[in-house]
Amino acid sequence: MSDWRTIVAEIAADNRSGATAIAIRAAEAIAALVQGKDFRREALNTFIPALVAAQPSMAPLFHLANEALWAVEGAGPVDWRYAARQAAQARAEALRASPQAIARHAVATTSPGSVVLTHSASAAVAAALRLGSAQGRVARAICTESRPQNEGRALARDLAAGGLPVTFVVDAAAYEALAQADAVWIGADALAAAGVVNKIGSAGLAVLAGQRGIPVRVLAGRDKIWPAALSPAPPMVDHDPAEVWAEAPPGVSVVNRYFDLTPWWAVTAVVMEDSILKPEAVQALAEGVKVHPALRP
Repeated sequence: MSDWRTIVAEIAADNRSGATAIAIRAAEAIAALVQGKDFRREALNTFIPALVAAQPSMAPLFHLANEALWAVEGAGPVDWRYAARQAAQARAEALRASPQAIARHAVATTSPGSVVLTHSASAAVAAALRLGSAQGRVARAICTESRPQNEGRALARDLAAGGLPVTFVVDAAAYEALAQADAVWIGADALAAAGVVNKIGSAGLAVLAGQRGIPVRVLAGRDKIWPAALSPAPPMVDHDPAEVWAEAPPGVSVVNRYFDLTPWWAVTAVVMEDSILKPEAVQALAEGVKVHPALRP
């Protein structure tokens, strides 16, 4: 097993995986590391906050860290390793089960033969599209390319391989593609008091969908709730400009941001594992998250 610094660096460098997949990897790392005889309890207060900082816009990493720290705080000097491992494994299991649970609720919101437009590559959205196709409720998916990493291509490929017809469009064609859609489904990296953090372009898509009267549903589990006690929304970080334009000429400043913030007024509902909530109910959940002191600024 790599040391914790290497694990943090690898998670920070991952610009393709979704928040759920990254949090599962982090949970597995915590469960493995705490079993090492050389890993000390005090190191958790450095390692776990560093995991959160590695991908600061991803709420599932926060919840994993928060739950592990609270579990260890309530444990004794002998059983803290067991407590940390159990908390991490429980969070990983919940994350793995979440997409299918969300999918069942999402599919129930559609009419037979619906066309659904999605942006980026959410695990919950992918599960819902597959289930909707199997039940005859989703007849076609429209996938955007989702620059700069173009993860929409992989989603389109996987859905088509499973038998669901897919229309693939460049991001700039999303408004035109909305004319063919019955609903917009997007995932989330965080559900914050100020709005929904998701792949850049999600906010504009949601606003345009609203102008056309198309419902915008966010498919995301409770692990995506961002604590209002930390901030109204997680930080939006700029990334390497070369990913967008490697040889930009002098005088051209390239902005490469992975996420944006969709205002709650542009969202119809949030589909979770156990319910479908209005935006104001999600905001109330964000207000109720208890944050461990080690994760506070």
